[in-house]
Amino acid sequence: KETVQKNQVNAPVIFIGCGGIGSKIIAGVAKRAMHDDTSNMRFVVLDTDVNDISKVDKGANIIAVQTSSTATIENYLKNDEESKTKWFPVNKMRNHQAGKDNGPVQCH
Repeated sequence: KETVQKNQVNAPVIFIGCGGIGSKIIAGVAKRAMHDDTSNMRFVVLDTDVNDISKVDKGANIIAVQTSSTATIENYLKNDEESKTKWFPVNKMRNHQAGKDNGPVQCH
């Protein structure tokens, strides 16, 4: 298991994770750095999906920013059929692989 090297940077550092995967990565970095001097570090995660943002461990000194009210990506796409068709065109292969945790394909 790799360890985070002792913080030797004096400049302010911000780690930003976007979306579910980005949030998981930042959570892992913040957890590994927990026992080090993080006074010049900030960890921030941004997500539109209320389900993903609620899973972020805020105890690890992470600021979680929900960029929507209480909607999921699927809720937004149900209200905008034109965008759904443009950004997520029907694809038999992708639809076959669709599952609960497969990212954007969850919208189909």
